[in-house]
Amino acid sequence: MSHDDPFTIDLFGNTALSSGLGLGVTAFAGNFEPDDDPHPSSPAPAMLIAAAARAPSKPGRERGSNFYLADDRGLAQGWKERARDNVAAIRLAAKIEADE
Repeated sequence: MSHDDPFTIDLFGNTALSSGLGLGVTAFAGNFEPDDDPHPSSPAPAMLIAAAARAPSKPGRERGSNFYLADDRGLAQGWKERARDNVAAIRLAAKIEADE
């Protein structure tokens, strides 16, 4: 059977993180020496920050005029009619912008 074959590598029984990779190689074994690095010092306490004064806000740009349609416009039934309405709205917006 394949599980008794010495040349078959078990793909699901071992992980790549295991030492030696399950192939009899011990060159990748972990280093078990104690850590020589000193422990980090504790951080300095945080300083209190006074409330920052807010800079005066810049005046926004002047708002334009609002435009309202004379009557209520319902949504067209098909996509062709909706596309036609969109093109008409784009042309109207271009005309209004050109008049200004």
